[in-house]
Amino acid sequence: NVWFPSQFPVTIEGTKRWAREQLLAKPDRILFFVEMEGENDGPFAHVGLYRFDYEKRTCEIDNIIRGKNILATKGGITIALQVMIDWAFTNLGLRALYLQVFSDNKRAIVLYKRLGFTETNRVPLIKRVDGKVTSWVEPEPGKNVAQITRYFVRMKLSSSSS
Repeated sequence: NVWFPSQFPVTIEGTKRWAREQLLAKPDRILFFVEMEGENDGPFAHVGLYRFDYEKRTCEIDNIIRGKNILATKGGITIALQVMIDWAFTNLGLRALYLQVFSDNKRAIVLYKRLGFTETNRVPLIKRVDGKVTSWVEPEPGKNVAQITRYFVRMKLSSSSS
């Protein structure tokens, strides 16, 4: 997907490896699968939390993915994110949540602003292609400046009690 820092061919084996190594083996990652009840039963998205900083009581929102049936699940991601945010602040005692999103992902930025996030900074990115894997990475300071074509927008939401 063009909205993730790395794009690569998706395989069943690769997905299993990701789930094992990047989800189950990470003590600071929580992934919620979001389901609909009724006519469109079943999972349609997932939302997650990652990179907990237990001292500062912060973490990142991560892995926001919506399925293909967009019309049937309209508004579902907004509700899922708001529930997860409320849960994280209330049950985990977090003071702030962070996220990063590509600057050209306008719909996501509008959604995050509607949820109360504010932009903290922008990080320049360059495109790197290695075989079948395309990645967007930060350039080395002072290098590849002409190749900067995208930015990460970093955003923050503070708890109302902090």
